[in-house]
Amino acid sequence: MFWYGNYDGLSKPSTFDLEFDGNKWATVVTNMNNFTYYEMIYATKGDSISICLARTQDQQFPFISRLESIPVPDEMYPQMRRNMAWFNSYRYDYGASDRILGYPDDPYNRIWEPSVPPGLKPVTANFTSIDVTSVNDPPDSAIITAVEAQSSADTIDLSFGFGNISHLDHVEMYFTEPFLQTGETRSFSVIVNNSYVNTTNPEYQNCVSIGANSLSIGTLNVQLVPTNESTLPPIISAIEVYTVSEPLVTATTSQNDCKAHFTLYFFTPKSICTDDQPPRVTAICLSEYGLQGYLPDFSQMDALEVIDMHNNTLDGEIPDFLGKLPNLRILDLRDNDFSGYVPRTITDNKQLEFK
Repeated sequence: MFWYGNYDGLSKPSTFDLEFDGNKWATVVTNMNNFTYYEMIYATKGDSISICLARTQDQQFPFISRLESIPVPDEMYPQMRRNMAWFNSYRYDYGASDRILGYPDDPYNRIWEPSVPPGLKPVTANFTSIDVTSVNDPPDSAIITAVEAQSSADTIDLSFGFGNISHLDHVEMYFTEPFLQTGETRSFSVIVNNSYVNTTNPEYQNCVSIGANSLSIGTLNVQLVPTNESTLPPIISAIEVYTVSEPLVTATTSQNDCKAHFTLYFFTPKSICTDDQPPRVTAICLSEYGLQGYLPDFSQMDALEVIDMHNNTLDGEIPDFLGKLPNLRILDLRDNDFSGYVPRTITDNKQLEFK
């Protein structure tokens, strides 16, 4: 979550990239008035996750307000492939009108926004809890509200906009029967981007989910079409729409490089990585970043070939580990406030060009 709030007094909300384990997640675009949040579901490849905020524009500095990681059971979202991540695009609590749901209603703190699409009727069930729920475990409070079509002959049409590019989406839809009906039938077909997915008969106080993957260009369209025997209109309680990532890199960034990045977090690093598995950081380019203070020890970043930190206000002594980095070829520390002597590990290093 990112909330600019003019924290730096410059009235210049920044734009930067958000990355995880060496993969692009999103381009974060902040503004003066509202918070921005990004959410994904991801099967980790190890016992840790590396999150990176990457500066992409001159004089625009990354920041973060909140970072939350919550484990979910393996059986949730069974259609998810482990070599891809799902980026949340839309999640609606249909029929609700005033309250965004999160924790504690949802123990996984998924954000459910209230929505009543035009032309549909909001409905609230005559029960307050679900007896049987979907494997994805949506919050009961999101399922007991719903929207339905005006009549048993009407179709529910839902559209979700994206950029005008081809992308793979996953949609999860949740249904329940809000009232115990006698002599009535509710039955409808689920169609995603003009392709039939399934037919459902919602059950009283039970939540069922229907999921589908679909290739979209620009817009994802969902239709709930009543069957001939249905005497009640189509209904839907909640929906989740995810954009599926490209296949992920197969390994995380080197743990040595990650640990050093955390040491250097206050520099807001701009780094260059290799295509190795795992990727290695080979360059740190931080010239004219307004950096202050002393250089911490990041000697474990032993793949570094270039360090450029010129024209800042770094101070203290120049650390001698810089001259011991085995692959370092260029070291540029000009125009800073260092004191003392240049270490012999640097001056005696014949493969190193230093300034």
